[in-house]
Amino acid sequence: MPAIRGTIGNMSTAPVRLSHDERLSPATLDVVREIVKHTETKLTSLQTERNRIIRRIHALRYLAHMRAQQESSQNDAALNFKPLLTVVKSKKQQSGQVDNQPPSGHTRQASSKLRRACRIALMEGNLAETSQEIFERIIKRASFSFESYSDPINAISHELRKMASDGEILGFNTKQVQRWEWKRE
Repeated sequence: MPAIRGTIGNMSTAPVRLSHDERLSPATLDVVREIVKHTETKLTSLQTERNRIIRRIHALRYLAHMRAQQESSQNDAALNFKPLLTVVKSKKQQSGQVDNQPPSGHTRQASSKLRRACRIALMEGNLAETSQEIFERIIKRASFSFESYSDPINAISHELRKMASDGEILGFNTKQVQRWEWKRE
């Protein structure tokens, strides 16, 4: 008894056994094989298109998110919160707390630039990395200046935690060390 076997994408269909009365002619088997081959080709092209659309959706969501952040920071600048930031900073300085934000009043802009640098560093890496490794990659690329930061690793860790809570990256512990990884689809 002949067995008809085919594959669809990554799934393999189980062989179909035909009884003596149901045997297919070689011409019919060739037609079935052509249909399966055509179906596999179509499925592959549809999966490729689906992946392209998913990447495009992620890119558009990212752009929308960045646009909203930009508009929000412009609104904050229009309201001029600078005096409030100065008061908060002087209270922290008096109490001895360390501030990991740059001294300028543009904390959202600095955070956005640090986030961008972290994003680039994570996209370049293939494996999950520690905050220290991400810091070294940022320094190597010179994609962000940490001159005004008293503890750059802490600032990076803080930004990575925010990125993870926004669902942009994955964070997990391995052997008591926090590691971060770009969310790939």
